[in-house]
Amino acid sequence: MQTWRSVLSLFLFFFTLNWQVSALPSPKAGDGGTLAGIRPRSPLEIRVLPDVNQETHKKRDNIENRNVYDIILDVTVRIQNEVNAVKSYDRLTTEIVQHHVDIIAGHIAYIPAAFKAYRDAGVEVDLIFGYHSTYEIAVAIAALVNLVVDLVNHVYGTINVDLVAAIVAPIFQDFAVFLNVAVTVVVNLSVTLNGLGISAFISLSERVGVTISL
Repeated sequence: MQTWRSVLSLFLFFFTLNWQVSALPSPKAGDGGTLAGIRPRSPLEIRVLPDVNQETHKKRDNIENRNVYDIILDVTVRIQNEVNAVKSYDRLTTEIVQHHVDIIAGHIAYIPAAFKAYRDAGVEVDLIFGYHSTYEIAVAIAALVNLVVDLVNHVYGTINVDLVAAIVAPIFQDFAVFLNVAVTVVVNLSVTLNGLGISAFISLSERVGVTISL
């Protein structure tokens, strides 16, 4: 038992030294900046995730060993870059929107994949989220979904409404997979999220045919 703890401590030491959250550059994307009030931190303890998809892991800069809270922060920064890129165009086309939404959907899809891998491996919920509080988790989630709302609101009116719904639907579908389970295992997450005002995201989800139950 002591040997196991020593190995784990050594792993965490090197993991912490090498851990960082970095944003991927996007075409015409501006500086994603930092998220006010949210700071990633290394987990107190971590277990290696089962390999959900080796190629996906490589594309995510080896973030598969992070807790889900830190993954959400990382993904949020990446999404901010894409939203900035979309807003930088003088004229939007269906192809432009589709391109950036596909990138965003790829980032978001990793959240439910990582969450499921941890749960399938029998990792405790507190450990999955790096021992962050319910409020911290909710704030991180709210920051991400508000970016999605910002993107959709910007795109609406520039291209056909039905096309927008079809293009952004995968974003809502993948995040719903994560959120609908997360609110059942994280104590008071549903109430806290409602208190942070994510009703616009829920409303948009319904408009694209995706049900999110808080």
